[in-house]
Amino acid sequence: MRNCKIKIGLLTLLVVPTLLCANEAFEVAGQIVAESSWFESEEGESTNDQAIRRARIGIKGKPTSELKYEIEYSFTGNNDWKDVYLQYEFAPDFFVKAGNIKEPIGLEALSTSKVNTFMERSLSHAFLNKRKLGVQMHRYIKSDDHRYTLTAGAFGKSLDNVIDNEEDGTSVVGRATYAYMPKKNRLLHLGLATAYTEYDEQTIKLNTTPESDLFDRKLISTKIKNVEESQHVGLEGAVIWDNLSLQGEYMNMGIQNDDSSYDFNGWYLQASWFITGESRGYKAKKATLSRVKPKNPITEGGLGAWEVAMRMSYLDIDDKDEEESKETDYTVGLNWYATSNFRMMANYVRAELTEPDLDSEDIVQVRVQYDF
Repeated sequence: MRNCKIKIGLLTLLVVPTLLCANEAFEVAGQIVAESSWFESEEGESTNDQAIRRARIGIKGKPTSELKYEIEYSFTGNNDWKDVYLQYEFAPDFFVKAGNIKEPIGLEALSTSKVNTFMERSLSHAFLNKRKLGVQMHRYIKSDDHRYTLTAGAFGKSLDNVIDNEEDGTSVVGRATYAYMPKKNRLLHLGLATAYTEYDEQTIKLNTTPESDLFDRKLISTKIKNVEESQHVGLEGAVIWDNLSLQGEYMNMGIQNDDSSYDFNGWYLQASWFITGESRGYKAKKATLSRVKPKNPITEGGLGAWEVAMRMSYLDIDDKDEEESKETDYTVGLNWYATSNFRMMANYVRAELTEPDLDSEDIVQVRVQYDF
């Protein structure tokens, strides 16, 4: 009850001043995502489930040309508070951002779930932290057809962990990207990110569902006690060539506790093609992917945008040698973008473990997504 009152109080404290300031830019935003999934194991056991995957509400705006804010609350998932931040542009294309935000690592992770090609992020996302309270500096540089970003930040607990009085590590994170954009809908993106996190002898759990949030168990998992520090290294790349796109990332995570060191890694490769001729969007200032804009949305009597995609994703958390903890997922997706903010998705996922005598899983899932 106490935590609930704290959350309601914080939400009121953040929202009311904005409503009272008539001169401030103010916009209500939110999203609702509903999905169904069907699962079948190698033994032929079948199950299914349905749920509201995301239900979020928030406010955002730019009170001045230099100042931007966002406050987003989630009614689903393990984290109540999403983006809660202030951003100030104290020089042209030079930003400072403070609040509950994502650590700047990973193209797929930093791109909003509203625009990602598949229903769930890849297996390597298991290495990354959720949003945390912190401050970061971001620099964007444009030179002819070339775009550069440099981002560095320091982070502590998440806002949820502060409210719930839970432990977390403190991190220093940096990301650098380069993009070559010779013409519209043509892009080469490259990026490198690294993070160092210090812990007070905490326990770290690494696990993930096979790219399906409704799947009721983890196929692979590991737990390390008395962790003192960890390091992340991430490599990212993407190519957009009109209606074709390629994307991939590699993640490595090293963990040290009081008597051992562990080394884990994961990666994914994916490709997508728009049957109807659209192209994936890209935000050069943030070095992230952005919305798809259908050429013929249904609001104008068209058929919307249709996209087919494939992905191979791999995760290795087997360094402890306790049990087999390597997984490979193969995903095929079909997306229909009725408008730029309404889409339907269908994914088939084949999840395979390294050991042939361990279970594999077949997953079919569909989603309806709307945001405003």
